[in-house]
Amino acid sequence: MHPIERLRFVARAGGADPSLLAAEAAVALAGLAHDPRALLTSTKRLVEFHPGCAPLWWVAARVLGAVDAAEAARESVAMLDDDPTCDELAAALPGGAAVVCGPSPLVVAAVATRPDLTVRVVGASSFAEGLRALAGHEVTGWSAGEARAAVSGARVAVVEARAACPGGCVLDGPSAAVAREARDCGVPVWIAAGVGRVLPGVLFDALVRRSPGSCVLGTDAFDGIVGPHGWRGPAEGLDRRDCPAPPELAR
Repeated sequence: MHPIERLRFVARAGGADPSLLAAEAAVALAGLAHDPRALLTSTKRLVEFHPGCAPLWWVAARVLGAVDAAEAARESVAMLDDDPTCDELAAALPGGAAVVCGPSPLVVAAVATRPDLTVRVVGASSFAEGLRALAGHEVTGWSAGEARAAVSGARVAVVEARAACPGGCVLDGPSAAVAREARDCGVPVWIAAGVGRVLPGVLFDALVRRSPGSCVLGTDAFDGIVGPHGWRGPAEGLDRRDCPAPPELAR
C-alpha cells in the first residue's frame, strides 16, 4: 500500500485500538521520510484527525524529532508491537485480590490471565461478559454510576490512561469514576500506561486542549503506574524520556 493511501486509512479509522492506529501511521510515515515537508504535513494532519490518541502523538513526535525519520518510525512500530505492559500488569496484581477495572482492553487482557482474581468491571458490560467466558474467573459488571459500590472492599483499582505526562493523566469517563471513588474509599489506584501513552507536558497539554471533555486527573489521584518496565511510583512511572516535543507539532 502506498504511504499516502495508508495514511488516509489511518485518518478514517474511527474507534480503532490506539496502539494499532499508531503503528499503522508509523509504517506510512516511514515511507515519507525522504520528504520532510510531506512528513511534517502528514504528522500534523494525523493528530488533527485523532487528537485524543496519545500513541499517535508519540509516533509523530518521535518521527519529527529524529535525525533518521525512517529508523525512528520502524523503532516505534517495534516498541508498540512488543509492549510488555499487559504482562507486567498481570504479574504485579496481588494474588487472590478483588480488582476493580475500567473498560480497557489492556487491563482486561491482563486480568484474564489471572484466574485467582475476583474482577469487577465498571462501565462496559461487554468486557465483563467476555471475562465471564474464561473458566475460573469470578466477574461482575457494574455501570459507571455504581463505581462506588464496585470499589467497596476491593484490594486495588486499575484503569488505563488514554494519555499521561509527568503531571497527570487523561482517563475515559468510567475509568475516571473508578479512580475517584477508589481514592475516596481508600483503595489504591493503579494506572496502566503502555508504550506511547506518556508524553512530554507540552504535547499532553496540546492533546487535552484539542480533546474537549477530557477527564484529567493529577498524580495525587493514583498510587502507582504500570508500564513497560513494571510497577513504579507515579513520579518515576511518568518520567519517561522516549519521546521529544517538536514545537511545530504542539502549535
